[in-house]
Amino acid sequence: MNYQKLDTIAEISTGLQVKTSGSNQSYLLQGKHFTDDGKLIPENLKKEIHAEEVPARFSLQADDIIFCVKGTRNFAVLITEDMLPGTASSIFFIIKLKVSKEQVLPEYLAWYLNNPTTLAHIQSFAKGSVLPLIQKSVLANLMISIPNPDIQQDILNLHVMRKKESHMLKQFDALRDEEMHSIIHSIIGDTHVLSR
Repeated sequence: MNYQKLDTIAEISTGLQVKTSGSNQSYLLQGKHFTDDGKLIPENLKKEIHAEEVPARFSLQADDIIFCVKGTRNFAVLITEDMLPGTASSIFFIIKLKVSKEQVLPEYLAWYLNNPTTLAHIQSFAKGSVLPLIQKSVLANLMISIPNPDIQQDILNLHVMRKKESHMLKQFDALRDEEMHSIIHSIIGDTHVLSR
């Protein structure tokens, strides 16, 4: 298995510290735009800054990754076209791959960073108790397991299948709960009728 430090395969920089200006030119990705596990909340996303306020090195591209390092929520987000044009606020690190997709799939790296084992390792180095902070050196020195791209894709496919299975199981449980409540209600209703 090939292992590489994150900073050997990617450039890591701190997000941009800028105030929102009400402009409708560019997104400033902040914590409020994501759920606790890093899912985009589309209705919260609005363009709030001028495009010229974003220096080129802070400008996000599709397949970049941002990683939330401030606070109790730590998660990685793969940047997609619906988040562009934009940049990330200073609660994030911006991770730009230096290697090709033939070596590391951006989706795989995002998955790897979000893996519970990886997150637990990263969080063990957090500084501060009120507002924990992950330092850049922690991510820079993080060892990334890099199988060949076919295996990376297989892992991603398994992850998607597992998420679909989990969603279906939740739906099934909800239907079972509805069925159970309906049966209980009918029993209670019959009891009320008999008691008259």
